[in-house]
Amino acid sequence: MDLDNYIHPYIDDEAGFNFRYIPLSDGHYAVNTVIESTDATMRSKIKNTLRLFHTQEVYNAYVPFELQDIMDLANANSQDYIEPLIHNTIRDLGVTVRDAYRMIFGIEFEKDLFLNRPFSKFKMDILKQLKEEKVIKK
Repeated sequence: MDLDNYIHPYIDDEAGFNFRYIPLSDGHYAVNTVIESTDATMRSKIKNTLRLFHTQEVYNAYVPFELQDIMDLANANSQDYIEPLIHNTIRDLGVTVRDAYRMIFGIEFEKDLFLNRPFSKFKMDILKQLKEEKVIKK
């Protein structure tokens, strides 16, 4: 491995890819990795890194656990459930938004802290996709 051909989480500011969920016909979900960088060199580095670490395959191994928990929460509640929970109910308890995300989803809220907790980027990408698709309210 070298920095000319692979991304490094402590050096590269942006990962350049996102995790996305894909609904399957049996009611379960799969994970896809989508390269979003428009820079050709960075796209190549990202592709090499994802391939080397079998990122998509590894994350798909956790679908029944991490992703399914998020999807069950989103599907079991109305569109406006998560954000009011975070911004109203938990705030009334004196908990910050950052702490609320950590308590509810077990993740870091800020991108620069993602490396402190496993699956933080993965879960935030999924939550972002749910918001974009209006499964949960922004």
